[in-house]
Amino acid sequence: ITYNISTPMFRLLLNTPPWNTLNEFMKDKEVGRSYKFQVNGLYTLFSDLDIDNVDTISVECSSIGTALHCYGFVVRYLMNVKMNYFGDFSHFVTAEEYTNANHTEELNDENFGDENSGFNLSSSEDTDADMSNAEGKPENKGTPMPRRSDLKRTENEMDIWFVFSVWEGALILPETIYNSDPCIALHFNELEVDLRSTNYYMDLLASMNNTELKRYVSRHPHDLFECVRKDNGRHEKSHGYLSSLTIHGHRMYGLPPAEPTYFCQWGIDIDRLEIDSNLDFTKGFLTCFGKIGFGFKNLEN
Repeated sequence: ITYNISTPMFRLLLNTPPWNTLNEFMKDKEVGRSYKFQVNGLYTLFSDLDIDNVDTISVECSSIGTALHCYGFVVRYLMNVKMNYFGDFSHFVTAEEYTNANHTEELNDENFGDENSGFNLSSSEDTDADMSNAEGKPENKGTPMPRRSDLKRTENEMDIWFVFSVWEGALILPETIYNSDPCIALHFNELEVDLRSTNYYMDLLASMNNTELKRYVSRHPHDLFECVRKDNGRHEKSHGYLSSLTIHGHRMYGLPPAEPTYFCQWGIDIDRLEIDSNLDFTKGFLTCFGKIGFGFKNLEN
């Protein structure tokens, strides 16, 4: 299955329920904008279940003049979109099912407490007798042995390739929680993200080249998007320069079907960073990371 998606311009807006604090305090709901956006995808699905059959998802995205407001909650929601799209969330329950499951666990805990309210004063001979079966072998009181049917493969393995390329774009780091005034903008010439994820490991490589650091005060979000679209902020005052930034992540998974992560390593490489500005820029630059971290946790909701 192959598909192609293209659009001259798209806007990324955040829609939250009425009870969410973002619905009340966040005035401008547009958090991203991109031009000449293209997606080329390939999906290979095998109808038969076999050890040599590997389902493959390949997605290549490219755009020009992309600007993203990197609020902490926006980063969190984008991660949720990734997990939903690639099937990381495969077990959904309704509110009624969730309530019934919690009620059942509470009843089991109460029954367990009643059964263990007394003490077992049996002799050592009885204990030894209970630990042995008719053949004289000790019984397995721990985790039961898995059945052969539980070890059989129920679905084919998955191999995911994802490539995202952006030319002449910007990452906007807000200095506040709910708006981007003031903010620090990272205007880059090229941003590329490569991701491969299988049932056994995940590799991520992101690189950003020729980045100009600029600070905007009392600027409307629409003006920031237009600034990126026209000339990527070349006429604005520069407060710093970053030649290249590379982020590499590697994660190894355990045995299926749980596939727990037992090894994870991240590396960040900064080639050359130059700052030529005042203390207001430095203070704002450091403040951005604290606000992004607070928004990512989303403790208010």
